[in-house]
Amino acid sequence: MCFLYDLLARVFGQVLGRVLGQALVSFAMAAIVTLSTPALARPYSEQAFASWLNQMREQALVMQIRPSLVDDFFDSIRYLPKVVRADRRQPQQTIDVLSYLERTVPPSRQARARARYAQYQDLLGAVQTDSSIPAPVIVALWGVESDFGRITGSTPVASALATLAFEGRRERFFTQELFTLLRLIDTGQIPALGPEGALQGSWAGAMGQSQFMPSTLAAYGVDADGDGRVDLWSSLPDVFASIANFLRQEGWDSAQPWGYGVTIPDAFDWAVVGATRPWSFWAGVGVRLDPAMPSPPADLALTLTAPAGHHGPAFLTSGNFERILRWNRSTFFALSVGLLSDHIAARPVPDYSQADAPRPLTRDQVRQLQQALHRWGFDPGEIDGRVGARTRAAIRAAQKRWHLPPDGFADLGLLERLANPP
Repeated sequence: MCFLYDLLARVFGQVLGRVLGQALVSFAMAAIVTLSTPALARPYSEQAFASWLNQMREQALVMQIRPSLVDDFFDSIRYLPKVVRADRRQPQQTIDVLSYLERTVPPSRQARARARYAQYQDLLGAVQTDSSIPAPVIVALWGVESDFGRITGSTPVASALATLAFEGRRERFFTQELFTLLRLIDTGQIPALGPEGALQGSWAGAMGQSQFMPSTLAAYGVDADGDGRVDLWSSLPDVFASIANFLRQEGWDSAQPWGYGVTIPDAFDWAVVGATRPWSFWAGVGVRLDPAMPSPPADLALTLTAPAGHHGPAFLTSGNFERILRWNRSTFFALSVGLLSDHIAARPVPDYSQADAPRPLTRDQVRQLQQALHRWGFDPGEIDGRVGARTRAAIRAAQKRWHLPPDGFADLGLLERLANPP
């Protein structure tokens, strides 16, 4: 969910037009820009937070939110230190792709997914007919996001958004989300209260069984049951239709699968990891599908995705995989959704039980690797602890120098090799 920031920024302008009214769009955006500060954490004090909340109240009243709602909404907000801790937490341990898939797509979840698919087959069939989004994909997203509605978060959403906005490093984003939440309640598009009282969600403000941020809900939420609001907490028609609407608006192609698990030949040029080529190209260089899987059209564009480089599993992914990535920018997340949908639809799924994959580097280790690449004369770009395009290109160049498979994967072996000065 926290990977949705780029998508949310892209859609926020249209969201404001929908939920605030066109006459207030320019003012609201200007006000939020004014409230934004540099990406530095703001120290908390009770007085400073109260003063900030008063500024938010004034903006809400200017935006013509009902005064009684403004009072109730901001009176309910509390500063939540646990939210700041969760946001700042930098994991010291990372997880490899196979361990991630084992956790997110275990046999128990596969069984529950098939059971939910059968249980709600009529409703899902109607949503699929209306949207052209495959029902197994809808159920898979539902399952991975909230375990089929079982885990939707227990943090008061308004307080979470206000805390993160006040904290300051992403003030503009979370202030926008806070005002969108308030307007959604004001217009009756979402319930004022959740099942447990105050609307609850994740520590980052994601809500309901689909874990939508407020602006995502405003842009993609669907009132499928016709009760006049989008209830992602307790209305499965709304949940399923909203998931489908997101994928439909993002360009899902019903003629394509999300992708295929593949086998790579021993003699293979790993420099093409991440490249997009027609299936005829991949078949020509020895990439193989499961024998039970029908071959794609020869001209279908597919991207070689190898989240652990040459060490681990490989996939050919279609444009629909990118649609899932627009939901959540994590490749691991998108793979888990795709593979779970395959289990639901009874498509062949590779057996990774005996496979192995290296653990990715931590942010600190990636930063060390970037510094080492720079010392060796490679250009990793900014030393930021992230493996972006320039860092990946530098890794490939280093791998080629030492005659390693040039897959661009940042692993501990390469870090250790580069540790000694040139």
